[in-house]
Amino acid sequence: MVAAAVTVAAIALSAGEAHAQGFGVYEQGTCVMGRAGAAVAEPCDDGSAIFFNPAALPSGEEWRVTFGATAIVADGEFEADAGGSTDLDSDIAVVPHAYVTRGLGERWSAGLGVFAPYGLQTKWPLDFEGRFVGFDNRLQSIYVQPTVSFRSEDGRFAVGGGPTLVVSSVELNRRLDLAAFPVPAMPEAGVPAGTTFGEIGLVPPGTDFGTAALESGRETGYGANLGVRARVTERVSLGLRYMTGVEIEYDDGEAEFRQIETGITLPADNPLGAPAGTPIDGFLQGAFAANGPLGDQGVSTVIEMPAQLVAGVAVDATDRLTLHGDWQWTEWSSFDRVVLEFSNPATPTEVLVENYDDTNGIRLGAAWAFEDGYKGRFGYFWNEEASPTRAVTPLLPEASRNQGMIGATLPLTETFTLDLAYQVLFQEDRRGRSVPVPPGADAETFTNGEFSFGSHLFGATVRLRF
Repeated sequence: MVAAAVTVAAIALSAGEAHAQGFGVYEQGTCVMGRAGAAVAEPCDDGSAIFFNPAALPSGEEWRVTFGATAIVADGEFEADAGGSTDLDSDIAVVPHAYVTRGLGERWSAGLGVFAPYGLQTKWPLDFEGRFVGFDNRLQSIYVQPTVSFRSEDGRFAVGGGPTLVVSSVELNRRLDLAAFPVPAMPEAGVPAGTTFGEIGLVPPGTDFGTAALESGRETGYGANLGVRARVTERVSLGLRYMTGVEIEYDDGEAEFRQIETGITLPADNPLGAPAGTPIDGFLQGAFAANGPLGDQGVSTVIEMPAQLVAGVAVDATDRLTLHGDWQWTEWSSFDRVVLEFSNPATPTEVLVENYDDTNGIRLGAAWAFEDGYKGRFGYFWNEEASPTRAVTPLLPEASRNQGMIGATLPLTETFTLDLAYQVLFQEDRRGRSVPVPPGADAETFTNGEFSFGSHLFGATVRLRF
């Protein structure tokens, strides 16, 4: 029971609310955000090309410094089949990005980017029935990418890329349900091993008796981000980007467990053979001892951040209007099986089967150039869900989504430019579950309600040229 819930969090928390397919976060530059992230054929004229297409770094012998963030305000709800609903209680999440580039003449450019393309943050109130799956959970996953790009002599073809260093950490907090916890095995009393307190009728479901907190240190993984770009006519450009998957080994995690007093006393003739009125909490103290299954201990697992493939086109429809279209494929099928290992032999290894599917998304955007360097943008993005019904939980209530965006560029001085964008996300309601699943059980049969989710995103980025 404990291991299964911690496993769910370990794989789902891979910074910010999840806003793209799975737990992806695509808002890595405010300029591009304003046109729905459609940028692989023609990124904005700033350092965010390091993420969106490394082949398109700005040219010219000057420095460009780009830094900003996206603030995410999420709202969500779980409506239980049995009645009642609970609202998501998440804080505002901030997803940062920063880039530095320099042109090395007309054919070479170099840069360094820091961004967070995968992350998750969910927080639910402690009276929510889903607290036994997770009530305060977050992951930070920061990518650091040095990048070099090269252009052909006529400037029509370019390639670029660089290695990625990923620094990631994860945190989960959840309550423990005594009804799902095993009582001491007593064959002489007809209580076989594995029997739970709930099964012998000593406590009702939803009886809090402990808190579990899982937290990893900062772990690292390595990958690459590669791109090509071609200007096939004076008005049409094509682009392609591939970001590899990155495997993160969380080897030095810590699992801490704290007992919560239930105040429950045992009835007469109870299966534990204890006198009537005996506090049940005394029977649980051993489980929280150093050598017990709920003793503080190390925990480890492995998560792979999925690969991405993006292809797109940009068309200069007029001298002022540019249209953008991208197709994005994400290899969520790599998010399949996760093995969680505890350092205490009393806590068994768990294997969780997620069976995510590879996904597709369509990004459409437009940019209009006004006088004196001012620009306006708008866009639309649709993506299909990555998670099967069995994996739709309070940790990641993901579904297919529709998103609309608007944005603007404000050239405040010759060297200082401000990008602003707003994005609204509409997610289809999705059936899911708010309860843990016993080992070996079919998770989909525990579906017990419907999740709704939406969010508002506000982006701001500063660009400096010198």
